[in-house]
Amino acid sequence: MRAAVLLFAALVSSSEEVVGGNRAVYDEGGASMADVKAGIEENFEVDDAHPPYHDVVLSSESPCLWNMKTVWGGCDSVSYFLRNEVLGHTARVTAYAQINVEGRDQADETAVDMTLSESTAVLDSVSHGWSAAAHLSVNPIGLFGGSVSYERSEQRTRTRTVTREYARRYACPAWHRCQLQTWAWHVRITAACQRTAILRCAFEVRVCDATSLACPAYEAFRKQWCPYLPIQGAERCTLSVPLYDQAGKPISEVRRLAWDRRPQFVGCKRTWARISTGELWDAVTRFYFNDTDAESAARGWYAKASTVPPPNVPRPFPCVRSPEEAAIEKEQEGDEVTRAVDAARKSVKRFGPAREEGTASER
Repeated sequence: MRAAVLLFAALVSSSEEVVGGNRAVYDEGGASMADVKAGIEENFEVDDAHPPYHDVVLSSESPCLWNMKTVWGGCDSVSYFLRNEVLGHTARVTAYAQINVEGRDQADETAVDMTLSESTAVLDSVSHGWSAAAHLSVNPIGLFGGSVSYERSEQRTRTRTVTREYARRYACPAWHRCQLQTWAWHVRITAACQRTAILRCAFEVRVCDATSLACPAYEAFRKQWCPYLPIQGAERCTLSVPLYDQAGKPISEVRRLAWDRRPQFVGCKRTWARISTGELWDAVTRFYFNDTDAESAARGWYAKASTVPPPNVPRPFPCVRSPEEAAIEKEQEGDEVTRAVDAARKSVKRFGPAREEGTASER
């Protein structure tokens, strides 16, 4: 129930997200990809009355003319084939999105607008050889459900795209790299499939269920493929299907993703922030210091160009000393880093913050 509600909320709300590093973090207005995925997986099932199937044709032979059941309609050949039908109670549904990148941009110190006029959904083809379709439905109280069933469609047996008008403006935040993406949802079914031997002439005959076939060739086919127990005819099968709504339109949504380009805050060393580049950063001078090795430390404190993304540190700045700590440090002789930053701060007071790459001593 909860997953279905989350799925409903995700598809009708604004779809924007911010990504930190390689991990997606969503805005409050939209459910995460994991929630949408869970909602689909928990509320989909296989239609046992019309299960999806995969046919393998073995041969085509002339019919036994005395068997009027299979020659009814005047056909001149009989197809011998095996049908693998999905057993619904064994099915495991996995939802996934096929992603199409509609646009890319990058913001420096000022946010930039990204405008989208149309959205294109990329739909994977139904797995080769399968006759299947997956449909999403919504009931009067707003909860989603759906089923995977038999359906033959030549249009859906190949990868295709569906484009629709979609007018909207998105903001790419300062110091972020952004993409606008269209997600087209699909389902992958992994299940046990029941193997059934079938003859097709004017219509289909399930030879394992037939009481009498009245033809030596048909009887030999039944003896070869019909098991004594149903489980003997079951085997593992997998199929993938695009997800459509009741009107036959693909289930898709537009998402804005934004990757933060700024170095992230890691911790504190005295009154300086340790950032994800390994450097120290001073909030007063906005200078950097690399203390990872002696050679780097010898360079001293330095500034970076204004086009370089500044560190993303918490506000208020967490690396502060209490009055007691400041008094103790004042009594003690500062280390090399402390002396260097003190010199840099004096330089800033005299000349103002540096904006280009260079050491504090050079400025």
